[in-house]
Formats: sequence, structure tokens, C-alpha cells
Amino acid sequence: MEDLIIARRLRVPVDDAGDDTPGWGGVAARQLDAALLSVGFTCSPALLGRLTRLPGEQVIDLGVRVLAAVRRLVGDHVEHNAYFVDFPKNVPDTLEFWAGLLREAVLDPVAATRLQPGTLNLLDLPRYGGYQHTYADLLAAHAELIPLAKDRVTVLELGGSLRDEARELYLSLAGSEIPLAAEDLAALRALAAFCADLGADFGADSCADGQPEHVPVRENRAVVNEVRLAARQPLLVDTVTDVLRLAALCSDGDVTLSTPTRLRSFRRAERRILLAALDAVPAAKHGDVLRHREQWKRLGERLHPHEYPQFPRAAQVFDVARGVREAASFGGRVEAALAAGRTDEAVSLLEHTPGALLRRLDHLLRAGDGSAVLEAAERSVARASGRVLLSLREHLQNRFAPVNRVFTNRSGRAWTTPDTRAPLDEETLSRTLAILDEEIGRRLPDLGELIVDPAVLDVALPLSGKAVAPGLGMLPRGSEFIDVRLSHATKPIIIPQVHIYAGEPFEEAAEAFFGYMTRDAAQEGRPFEPRTVRMKSDLRGSGRVALPLVFLRGDDGAWRVKWLHLYLSGYPAFNQVEGNRVTASLLVRSIVERDYLRVGYLVGLLRAKSSASSTGGHLTYIGLEAPADLPEGARVYTPATLHELIPA
Repeated sequence: MEDLIIARRLRVPVDDAGDDTPGWGGVAARQLDAALLSVGFTCSPALLGRLTRLPGEQVIDLGVRVLAAVRRLVGDHVEHNAYFVDFPKNVPDTLEFWAGLLREAVLDPVAATRLQPGTLNLLDLPRYGGYQHTYADLLAAHAELIPLAKDRVTVLELGGSLRDEARELYLSLAGSEIPLAAEDLAALRALAAFCADLGADFGADSCADGQPEHVPVRENRAVVNEVRLAARQPLLVDTVTDVLRLAALCSDGDVTLSTPTRLRSFRRAERRILLAALDAVPAAKHGDVLRHREQWKRLGERLHPHEYPQFPRAAQVFDVARGVREAASFGGRVEAALAAGRTDEAVSLLEHTPGALLRRLDHLLRAGDGSAVLEAAERSVARASGRVLLSLREHLQNRFAPVNRVFTNRSGRAWTTPDTRAPLDEETLSRTLAILDEEIGRRLPDLGELIVDPAVLDVALPLSGKAVAPGLGMLPRGSEFIDVRLSHATKPIIIPQVHIYAGEPFEEAAEAFFGYMTRDAAQEGRPFEPRTVRMKSDLRGSGRVALPLVFLRGDDGAWRVKWLHLYLSGYPAFNQVEGNRVTASLLVRSIVERDYLRVGYLVGLLRAKSSASSTGGHLTYIGLEAPADLPEGARVYTPATLHELIPA
């Protein structure tokens, strides 16, 4: 839990317990701060002051754990050995390097027997693909880093008790309005279990009693329901699929239901709770069973629904799965109406599920009476989620000047295609955007006095966290962020790519991450220096070619980064940049040209709301990092908590 809170919040949990007796805690705290500076971190004055009042032994124990956590955060927990000992100097030409290795192999009688006639497999060359020196040799070949004022220094803040910090992070992730990345979903599950254990230890005042009642994202809801099921509490369910997700999660399977799960057996008390939740779902929603029919059959074998006659609607769910009872899915009815040209009927059906109506709004505006469709949308916006409203807003603002459409799956795999849809009427577009702006602004809270770091305005709003792996300095796809000058680059666009030439994929590798450092031209040091790391991201997508980001040079000569978080399928072996140049270029162009909804959009609405309100009294800061001089009680939003700005 401590590592999780440090990595996600850059806060160090410190319990209030302590006798505050003078001792050598101050010395240990200063030693910890010096060690942290070596990897680009430092203690805030509040944290340093709190550590000073603790016993020295306790500071040392905590410091060891904190230092290990931040080293993992920047990727300094592994030895970064470079392929060439003098890297980035004295790197040979590629063909010259290969020719030298081949010459050595041919002259070596043993190695020559491994070479196949007419075929050159680089992996057969004895000295290819392996380090020619040790990590100690690498360190000996490089001078110590010359520290500069521009080196990254990330401030670690003083946190509350581990119990309070865990509860706060748990409620933040559980109540997120956007889908979480796989790593964050796993963190949420660990936090839920931790808080439940605290509940058993501490009773009524524990964070187990602070379970969220509103959990908008389905996968998050399954995690919360897992805790409720273990505590024999009623489940948060409004569709039959919520129950299937929970069963998959309890069986350590795929909560997204993308892949089938081998379901475990359930105890009688668990079966009763699951069936009671199914029984409470209206029969009109039983058509959702058809999407995962085989998984429902397997779940029926585990729950024995016909042993519980008090839950007749639950039994009907499994009858639908076995084909004994018919149930048309809601989506099927809508598609049938649209296919037959009955747009009015489709709109009438969709008004019962406002989120579905707004997701299809572009299609409906092109297929039917625009005025009638827009009136239905206006009636529906108040009942749709904030994330749907923001996603629709971003989509429609790109319809004024259409760009290539980009489709991204859960694993970060993406493809692009030209936008061949008929254009929408400009007046209709403007009216729809005005409706969305009004409703989004209405939902935003009054944050009082607002202070905003200008650097955060261009950060894209986090409308989904699915393809963004955790790390340091990570921002949503489409953000602009840093200002780095690459004076020797001759091209206006640089696309870094991480290729797997052979071996296991990213998702199976023990360590796979990408990042970049910014260093002065005169700055000596090792090829990897943690205090110069500006961004570090785990590579966990599907595919064998990763496109983490793109460097773009503006008209002013300044270089900026735009985050991609995309993956290409590549080839099973021997990937090469030339093999995916066209695909990568199309994807990058589509991301770069798209007009993303940014933090600046919400800030404009928030400022309008704050200026119109007379309540005031509190301060809110939105930025990339929290400044040290904020008054006590100020509300702070940084990239780690931007999802909390998305209205419900």
C-alpha cells in the first residue's frame, strides 16, 4: 500500500503515532533527502519537518522503503546496461557492425557451423544480441553526472496515515468517471481488500464502512461488489452483466469479459446474494445475456438457480442463455429499426438509455429528422454521464474540419481510416455544442477561487485510462506538455518506436518500459541518469511495436511532445522501422491533427461558474505539480487526480 500511494499520489504516508522526542531523526531525514536527490526527488518542508520529529530508526526504515518506491517509479530499480559501452558515443554504423560480427563468426570454426547457407539470422551470430561488457564496465567508462539546475526534482509531500491515504485513493479510483488502466484496476482491487481488512481490525470507524455508493464504471463496480459479496452486503447492480463481471472477478478472471473465465464454485451464501441481485434486474434487460451466452451457461452450472424458487427472474436469465426463453437485446431492436429506416422509432427506444442515444447522435442526425433528433438529445443530456457528454463534445468539435478517424482497443492497438461520413449541418453542430456546454457547465462544482498553471491547459482531458500505463509524468493521449530543444534534428517530426525483434511480447516481459531524459549537451554521466528522467511509462500493450509518443517541432523552433500510447501488431520476428512506416505515419497524423478536449475547456467553464457564484471561501489549484506555498485546506488537482474533474 505504501508503494502504491507514493507512486500514484507522490505522498509519503506517515502515521501520527510518535513520541516526538528529540533524537537523531533530523540527521536521518537529511540523509534521506540527499539520497532522494540522487534520483530526482526531494522531501517537502512539511514532510522533512515531520520526519525530523520521528525516532531516527523509524526514519531509516521508512526511508529505505520510500527510496525503493521512487527508484521503481523512474526505472532506476534495474541496471541499465547499454549495448555499446561508450553509448551514446562511438556507436558503429549498422552495416559495419553486422559485417564485423559476421566476419568474427565465419573465422570462428565453432560459430561457423551454426550459420545456415544462403540465410543470415542475426541471432545465430555469437556476439549479436548480448552485452559485450558488464554493468560495472559501463559505469567505469562514464564520468559522474554533472548536476544542473534544470535537472528534474519531484517533491514528495507529507501524507496522512496509511489507513487514511489508502481510503482516499480507494474512493478516488472507485468513483472514477473514466475506465481505469489494467494496472489501476489491479490497484483498486488491492486497495479494496486492504480497506476490508482494516474494517475487520478497526470496526465502525474504518474505511471499510466508507464504501462508495456510486460507482459509474462497470469494471470498478465489480471490484466494489467483490468486497460487498465477501461482507454479505447487497450488490450494486443495474444490469445482468454486472453479476457476470463479478463472478469472473471472483474467479480471478477477466473482469472486462473479453476472454472467457473458468468460473469457480460459489458458497451457498454467495449464490443467494448473486441470484438476489439478478432477480432485481428488470426482465427487459435480459437480452444482454446473449452477448456472453456461453459464460452465462457456465455460471448457471455454478449457481443452481432452480434451487432458489424465491428468485424467479434470476432463473429466467439462465433460460435465456440456454435458448429456452426468448429475449431481444435492446441493441438489436435499435439496429432493426435503423435498418428499416424507422429512425423515429430508434430515437424513441434510445431515449430510455440516454447514454446510448448520445453515443449514436452523429448517426441519428444524418439518418433522420435533425430537429426531432436534437430535441430528443436535449431531453436526454441531463440523464447521461459526464464522460459521455465530454466524449460527444470532443467528437463533434472535430466534425467542423474532419480528420482521419482513429479506433483504439483496450490493449492500445489502433487503426485509422478516412472519414467518409456525410458532413453535419454547421448550425446543427453549433446548437448541439451549446447544449453540451450548458449541461457540462451546470454539473461542474463551484471550486471557489481558482488558480491554474498555464502549462496544464493543453493537457487532454482523461476520458479513458485504458491504454495509458502508469509511470512518471504520464498524461492522457493527445496532451502537449514539455518544451525541449533538439537543435541538431533536421526533421519536424520524430516518432520513437520500441520494437520486439524476437522473444516474449511486452505484456509477458518481466520489465518493459519507455521513457526519455533531457540533458544538457555538456552534461556527462551514465547513459541512464534517474534525476534527468522526464517521463517513464510501462509498456503493456498488445503488439510487437510500441509508439509511446511523438516529438513535434513548432514554427518557433521549440520541440513538444504529444502522447500516443499506441501499439502496432508488427511481425512475429525481425521487425523493422521500414515495415511499419506507413501505418505509423497515418496513426501519428491522425492523433496530431485531432482536436482533443483539453483541461483548458473545463477551466473556462469553471471560471465562469466561480465568477457567477458569491460563495467563495476556498481555494482550488489545477496544475502539473502542487506548489509548496498553497494555504492549508486548498483543493489540488494534478495529472494523477485529473479524472476527479470529470463531472458525474
